[in-house]
Amino acid sequence: MLDYIAACAILLAMHTNNGNLHLEIQTSRKNPVGILRTSFRDKPSGKIKHSQHGRITGCSLGQLKMLQLAFRQNVIPADCDEAFKILSSREFGACFSVLSILKQLGLHKIIYSRNEPWVSDIVAMIVGRLVYAGSKLSLCNHVANTCLWQLCSGITGKVDVQQHCYYPMDRLMLRQQRIQTVLANKHLKDGHLVLYDITSSYFEGEYRQSELVKYGYNRDKKSGHEQICIGLICSSEGCPVGVEVFAGNTKDETTVMQQIEKLKQQYGLAKIIFVGDRGMVTQSNLSKFKQHPELFSISALTHKQMQQLLEKEVVQIEL
Repeated sequence: MLDYIAACAILLAMHTNNGNLHLEIQTSRKNPVGILRTSFRDKPSGKIKHSQHGRITGCSLGQLKMLQLAFRQNVIPADCDEAFKILSSREFGACFSVLSILKQLGLHKIIYSRNEPWVSDIVAMIVGRLVYAGSKLSLCNHVANTCLWQLCSGITGKVDVQQHCYYPMDRLMLRQQRIQTVLANKHLKDGHLVLYDITSSYFEGEYRQSELVKYGYNRDKKSGHEQICIGLICSSEGCPVGVEVFAGNTKDETTVMQQIEKLKQQYGLAKIIFVGDRGMVTQSNLSKFKQHPELFSISALTHKQMQQLLEKEVVQIEL
């Protein structure tokens, strides 16, 4: 009923030529009453006069005020095409879901136990990396299209890449060893498999001031580009525990013993089953492994080793 009256009021106001149709509300009586009036200026006298067109009774004060707005054409009927407009649309669901999982895992507490702004920014970058998979700068420029920064850091305005990305990453670097120790204590146990591998990431442009960016064996077949090498330690389930960046010209096998020492000293593992590819577990490293009685290894055979086993009939060609 109220929508019908409002629609009629708008139509009447649009088709009234002799002044402004409006609704006056009188509350002096027991029940409020709405009075339909038209105001106009009398030409001979120049005075403002009113014409009354009807009364609206049986409505509450709130309903009459809504009708009053309708007469001013500030309320659009529900079935009108203009009743619903999207003024702003920002992604929410994916960021909220990933953030909820992150907090359930307690990763934000592992980063730093205190609730500081840089921790929230790191959490935003982690969630953003999973949802958008872009650079830090593109993540900052995404602020108009996503609720990410508002959910994680409470930022509603502009996001500065230096303040909200690079500075928090510097703080995170100082916490790296502590974070990895917590992750290792949670996911690595004595006698369990420890997976280790190295990859590389190449760079565009020149990095003259970096001691790590150098030419080396490029796994992406991008010859002519400088690179860094990245070593990753994982649990037997493949959960990342520790990461370390090496110079781009570092050979894979030269990092193995360094990582084993880290597993023993920093992570407190006594018995280790080291799993690496044939580029890691070389003959040189195997001889070093023998110096550690509780260090075992799993790797792949080289082509020459497989030929020797075939000649000795240890394995059959069908295998």
